Amino acid sequence: MNFEDYFENVYFQFYNKVDEVEFYLQNSIDNHSNYALTAIPRDIKFLNIAQFYFSAFINALTSTWEIAKLSIKIENPNSSSIRETVLTNNEAEFLRYFTGATVQDHKLFQFLKFSRNACSHDGTMALSGGVGNSFNFSGIIERFDFESSNNTFTHAQIEPPQGDAIKAMLLMATKLVPLFEAKLKMPTRPYSFEVILPNAMTEKRQNIQNFVNKFSALL
Repeated sequence: MNFEDYFENVYFQFYNKVDEVEFYLQNSIDNHSNYALTAIPRDIKFLNIAQFYFSAFINALTSTWEIAKLSIKIENPNSSSIRETVLTNNEAEFLRYFTGATVQDHKLFQFLKFSRNACSHDGTMALSGGVGNSFNFSGIIERFDFESSNNTFTHAQIEPPQGDAIKAMLLMATKLVPLFEAKLKMPTRPYSFEVILPNAMTEKRQNIQNFVNKFSALL
């Protein structure tokens, strides 16, 4: 594998991860529907499945952002990267960096970053079910972040998006995936006698719009 091949692999991996996002989101929706249709008392398996798919969804969505950042570095290894903490903590810088982003998008990005750590690292995020017909977040979510600058843990908390877990996932998927795709760098080596790659790129970009349209209709 040469470096140009690697760049192409990274580019298409972004869309593979979007497929994963769609898979986990759709399965979450289906599990939610089955849960709502089941008579009380409900089997704990529905909640366990909801938690599993939510965590997998968060990881896949986070990967799309990590891949987009990697593509930027591949295109130009000397490019200066904006610090992740700046994007997370500074609303104005987030809106400047992501063209067309909104304040709501920034809050969703913050929630994504917080959820990634809470689901994957310490298990401090858990969904709740109960007698309702939806899976919800248990109020304010709290955890401790490690500060490498001074080797200490600091208390952190975040308020989840309004609505149930499915709505939060729909919002994150439909709002953040297009922002991340806009930052994804495309391989630029010439293909004067090859049409497969450019056509595949066009198809993948159209698939993102179909993805957004499909899930936006459920909000």
